[in-house]
Amino acid sequence: MSEFQPIYPETINLDPYKRVKYSNGLVLGKDEFDQEQLYLLEKNHLHHRGLHGYGTVCGLNVSVIPDGTNWEIQVSPGIAVDTGGRDVRVPQAQCADVGTWLFRNTDIINDYLVENSIPASTVPIELPLHLVLCYDSCDTDFVPVPSGPCQSLDKSTVPSRTADDFKLRLLLEPPEQTEHDALAFLMSLLDAIEVSDAPGGLTVEEIEEIVRAFEPPGDSLHMNAADAADIIAAALRVWVTEVRPGLLPDGRNCVNGPPLKTCMLLGRVDLNIELASETELGFMLFSPSIPDPTLDPSVDQSNRPLLIQTRALQEFVSLRLAALQASDTVMPSAGLDPLTLVHIGDAETITGQKTFSQPLLFEDSGVMEKTINLPAVSAHHGTGAAKGLFASLLPSLHFMTSGSNAFGGEALFAIPIPDDIDYDSRFRVRLHWGFSGNPQPADIEFNWQVGGVFFEPGDSAAGATVESVDHTSSEEDVRRNDVLVTEFFELDPDVELRPEHTYGMLTIRIEDPGDVISQVYLLNVEIRYMANRLGRDV
Repeated sequence: MSEFQPIYPETINLDPYKRVKYSNGLVLGKDEFDQEQLYLLEKNHLHHRGLHGYGTVCGLNVSVIPDGTNWEIQVSPGIAVDTGGRDVRVPQAQCADVGTWLFRNTDIINDYLVENSIPASTVPIELPLHLVLCYDSCDTDFVPVPSGPCQSLDKSTVPSRTADDFKLRLLLEPPEQTEHDALAFLMSLLDAIEVSDAPGGLTVEEIEEIVRAFEPPGDSLHMNAADAADIIAAALRVWVTEVRPGLLPDGRNCVNGPPLKTCMLLGRVDLNIELASETELGFMLFSPSIPDPTLDPSVDQSNRPLLIQTRALQEFVSLRLAALQASDTVMPSAGLDPLTLVHIGDAETITGQKTFSQPLLFEDSGVMEKTINLPAVSAHHGTGAAKGLFASLLPSLHFMTSGSNAFGGEALFAIPIPDDIDYDSRFRVRLHWGFSGNPQPADIEFNWQVGGVFFEPGDSAAGATVESVDHTSSEEDVRRNDVLVTEFFELDPDVELRPEHTYGMLTIRIEDPGDVISQVYLLNVEIRYMANRLGRDV
């Protein structure tokens, strides 16, 4: 037996940011091939995590399924990109037995109860299990290689392939999702900034400080339309150049490589458990004497990161552009039409020819019809309604099957009564709206209730008289997300407008939307009134 062993040269340190430079006569060894693979892999990982992010790409749905007296956690096949930018592929459905996991992890559960000051005798014990997916790899396809004499099998054979693999784990603590949570906060912050011409709009300097602080501001925010592009650009610049590099220690997420822990969340499985017996510290699923479905295991996937395909983003942008084009006709600018608005006071005398930038539709001498447009997002809503988005980000007021909202009112929300209105005429109203619900074409019918409220100086909303009129919207063979327009209808003739009125409001309510419609979206309220261009008694 030989006393000597072969001496293998030490592997040099590999650098993921270097690639092999080939030259004639260069001797290629294992290090050069390892360096080449490492460079190409890291380039792909850097591209993923730097430009796309991480999360579930396709599949990997999580569910809990009854299995006799026990429950089984199932994960469907799918692919994902982890926080290190590596592709993770789960080729087949995976399952885990809940009862078995509880039996094998008694110590971990006991530690969790102690850390959270939960007595083990509590019935039931609420236990959150976080299902995480991790990248893994394994060596395969072992082949013989030349070796020294009398070598053991592990030294005379080597793996010739490395296969991508994965691990699914159930943890009591969720994995860190620093960048995912921070990006969600940034998007919610930008979405909360309303575009308004009200005074005190955000400045570029203010939005930069808000993004740097990364804390939700205490007050509501708004920006002027003229400043919107600069403010959004400033917010994104601070995020990219200052905030994102500091999200993880040493900037590992974008400068020095991936974070140290790269597992990602797929979902949280909420269990209700109890001690298996008074003499043992083992645990089992809680089994009440009277079955209660609310205590069964459930899955929450709301906080899992998702990575949407570029094709979906392309379609979204296309729809958004189409919505912007449609908004030119569907949602005119708020307030009185500035192109045809002329106010004539008591002391003014008209002589000669008066010109206007648009045709005048006179019905009588000096009288014409004019329009006020109220975008739905300018309403202050009541119970059952909320500001939202219709179809592809078309601003709208979202009714959750029923509810009411108001345009105007006291203080800042007042709708000024036009001072050129003809008091002998009535308001006419038309609604632009849409709905979501049944994806198939359907016949729909439900009622709108529109009321007029008018105030005199010193009146309060509580003392105002509201007269409303019902209008039925009946449409045949329409689809969800279509933009629909009612016919014009008049407010109740009993609503009298008098010279002493200074401002008013409209109230809008929906009744009986039916089973086909799940949610109604109001886009715009169009008001038409007769204006006396030649003046009137006040």
